[in-house]
Amino acid sequence: MACVLHVILYGLPKKKEWPMLLDDILDRSLRFEFRSVGTASLDKGHSTGWRVVPRLMISHAYQGRERLFLRNAKPLLIQTGETILLPAGIRHRVDVVGAQETRCWAHVNYFILENLDLFSLFHIPLVVDKKPSRRIGELIRNHQARDQSSGQPGVLLCIAREKDFGFQLLEIMAPLCTPKANVDTQLKNLTRLEGVMEFMQHNFHRQISRDELAEKASLSPTQFHKVFKTATGKSPVKYLEEIRLRHAQQLLISTHRKISDIARECGYSDPYVFSKFFKRACGCSPLTYRNSMADITSPEPE
Repeated sequence: MACVLHVILYGLPKKKEWPMLLDDILDRSLRFEFRSVGTASLDKGHSTGWRVVPRLMISHAYQGRERLFLRNAKPLLIQTGETILLPAGIRHRVDVVGAQETRCWAHVNYFILENLDLFSLFHIPLVVDKKPSRRIGELIRNHQARDQSSGQPGVLLCIAREKDFGFQLLEIMAPLCTPKANVDTQLKNLTRLEGVMEFMQHNFHRQISRDELAEKASLSPTQFHKVFKTATGKSPVKYLEEIRLRHAQQLLISTHRKISDIARECGYSDPYVFSKFFKRACGCSPLTYRNSMADITSPEPE
């Protein structure tokens, strides 16, 4: 799988050393998370409102038209048959502009090295048209129909189907991706931080200092900060905050748990501090965020 993805994503690279790193990283750590799929028929004027989704958002306009709004960018008109591919964490709004629209959608995540978004390494088109878009729409609808027609599948079958869906989807998207600048440098530094990334993923619920992370990487705090920022584009503190808030978003969407409990689970002892950080990242309070995401999924009571 790693070699196939490498060829799809990169073609024939000029350098020899970092493609080997990519193959190794993909082979050892590529992880797919299935979150949700759905179909919705919407009337003209429907709007998602401004939102930030902690998942790769894939929205296929099966019938009708919609308009995608992003901050500091011109709105994009999405025609029938086109698909939006929006990486996680981007503030956006989608409005129906035709008389009626039917869209099918999927929310998924792809990670490497525990918690690094795979698509943070690649440019991916916001709008996909023609053949790839049709294939994405068909794949989403087929996956949804298969689950609806087979009753309650066992756990193993359910997971197998989700993984199959995820990698078929990645196979369609991969040729559309192009590597971002300095990916070779990122990959070299990421391999030095593998243990740190794993540690952050499993301990984000508690207080972690930069010095503690630097010690895990066997680097001085100053060296660690530089290597980490080169590898991820973010400071260690900012990266840890994003892990926490992404987990909080997932819990707000998929559970009915109290916001104070979610705050504690995500490493915030003070719910007010949690709300402050959350609002700064997502543009609204945790409660408003939960209410705005009601159309994505209906969480089951715990």
